Amino acid sequence: MIKDISKLFIDIPKGVVWVALDHDQQRVVAYGATWDEVIQKAKDAGEDFPSMCKMREPDATPLPHTK
Repeated sequence: MIKDISKLFIDIPKGVVWVALDHDQQRVVAYGATWDEVIQKAKDAGEDFPSMCKMREPDATPLPHTK
């Protein structure tokens, strides 16, 4: 089943590059400019295995995982 997570990104500020979702992909746990920064923020928030999404401008639509 395909899950529409687009509504989770509505309040993400423009310019954000990476977003971390909780393991159930129900909520945003962290976001920021770099992969490492967002992973650390997610871990600090108690999420050891976040789902990472790379964003693009200008509409903050998620792209496939790339690192």
